[in-house]
Amino acid sequence: MKTKLFFLLLLVSTSVLTILSCEKTNEDSNQENPNPSANTGRIYSHRFYDEFSAYKRFFFYQPDGLIDSVKFYLKYNKKQTAFFYYNNNNTIDYYKGPEFGLWDYSDTGIKKKYFYNSDSLVTEINFQNKSGTKDNVWEGIELKYNNNEQISVYLQHWNFQDIYCNYVWDGDNISEGEFIVNYFPLCSNSDSTLKYLDIKSYYTYDLNHKNNLRSTYINLMFTPKYLNKNLITQEMRLLHHYEFNRDSCTATLLYIDTVNINFSYEIVNGKVEVIRGNGNVTDSIKYYY
Repeated sequence: MKTKLFFLLLLVSTSVLTILSCEKTNEDSNQENPNPSANTGRIYSHRFYDEFSAYKRFFFYQPDGLIDSVKFYLKYNKKQTAFFYYNNNNTIDYYKGPEFGLWDYSDTGIKKKYFYNSDSLVTEINFQNKSGTKDNVWEGIELKYNNNEQISVYLQHWNFQDIYCNYVWDGDNISEGEFIVNYFPLCSNSDSTLKYLDIKSYYTYDLNHKNNLRSTYINLMFTPKYLNKNLITQEMRLLHHYEFNRDSCTATLLYIDTVNINFSYEIVNGKVEVIRGNGNVTDSIKYYY
């Protein structure tokens, strides 16, 4: 049987060009008025056009600049808020609320607990789900690093699959990304899993423009769009199509689609306000003034 499992891998790709909206970038029926304050220049809102349910985030900060809470406008204009709690060294201890902008879960009381190594790098975020949760639950994240303390593996744990995001760095930017699925229910033998390469990406950058989003999303988002020092100008994405056999638990590669995505930006005072992929808006960002 032929199966496509790209619906989850859209979560980890840089800016998946799915149903991109034709709305004007300044159209904002849920705009909350940011007030001038010590937060001037920090991100106030970030609207996404390429995720499943998180349609907008509003950021609120503590006096020391740490993120205090993030209000999410999810599908059907549903509002939920994530609240952040910190250790004595100002690293995130945990947050309570929706998984950071990727899925629309009703149980916002679940802790997302952070674990660190001796160098204060995040090694795990455990989504402390209650027992008896339903299918399709994101259980947590594991992170591994190269010798330069850059993320080399970003592993998503779900209750039915693991998704490995392997990153190769060129200086301060990711040059290659691999998205590998280890899918549990695909095989008829319940003890077997099927691991296969789903997406391979190659990135190029504009070295003259720094990525100001990187500082806001540190320890929150771990995909190339937010990890790199510079702005991505192009992604060449190789989409692998397979025929799966449940009985033998094997995958036969049928063909590979190549998708080229060219990114452009509207930058004001050194800050990204709009991101486009192949001409379509993928992100719209506003700042405190």
